[in-house]
Amino acid sequence: MRSSYRAGRLWATAMRKKGRNIPEHLAHIAEGIEDAGHTRQEAATVVAAQ
Repeated sequence: MRSSYRAGRLWATAMRKKGRNIPEHLAHIAEGIEDAGHTRQEAATVVAAQ
């Protein structure tokens, strides 16, 4: 997986976790992130650091 794609998915997961809106022009990044269990763990680390 490309690191830029992974970073985008981590960002989108963190945004959702914090209850923030994802801009419409970036909504494609957030598609299907609910199914990415491994991403949740990494995103939790990002959210905790904020």
